[in-house]
Amino acid sequence: MTDYNSGFKRIFHLSTRVLRTFPAILPRHLDADKMIYVALETVRADSFLRQCEPQSIVQAVLEASQLGLMLGNKLGHAYLAPRREKKTNTLKCQLPIGYRGFIALAHRTGKVSSIYPLIVHQGVGQRCCATATPTYLSAPP
Repeated sequence: MTDYNSGFKRIFHLSTRVLRTFPAILPRHLDADKMIYVALETVRADSFLRQCEPQSIVQAVLEASQLGLMLGNKLGHAYLAPRREKKTNTLKCQLPIGYRGFIALAHRTGKVSSIYPLIVHQGVGQRCCATATPTYLSAPP
């Protein structure tokens, strides 16, 4: 009973400390309340994420916020993924960035006008000609 209470208090204090500075970290196009809601719902829905260290979850959410990427499966920008650390045998939360997140980051630089994502199967190469309309050519195996 005391382990649950001490763990809950630790998560509560950690989250309230971070939530005070959260709006200052977020870019203008993201809403702090929505980001917190999506993060909490993601953790609530996944039993493995609930077993992760709270600091690693907060760190992953802050990293996504600093990059300006929205969490969750709807946009596909970034995800919260539990990973087991082999040395300590504990679950920690990591932030894998989806391909749509990489595309959003590339567009925000202002140096990229268009991106055409492709599925490339093993053993099949792709080349693109830089023309007004993209032309994709299969490389010989």
